Amino acid sequence: ICAGEAMAKVELFMFCGGIIQRFHFLPVDIGSPPPLTALFGLAVTPVPYRVRLIDRKFTR
Repeated sequence: ICAGEAMAKVELFMFCGGIIQRFHFLPVDIGSPPPLTALFGLAVTPVPYRVRLIDRKFTR
């Protein structure tokens, strides 16, 4: 196993964790939950959905 791969995984985890801790994830249109449909192909993927991020320090 490559040491760079392990370090990249840790960096990605820290980056994503920091984003999740810092922002609230809300739908663009209030009251419209994400659709539960999926796109079927080689892999099943969710349909595109837009969200807005609100800084948590401004929502206290």
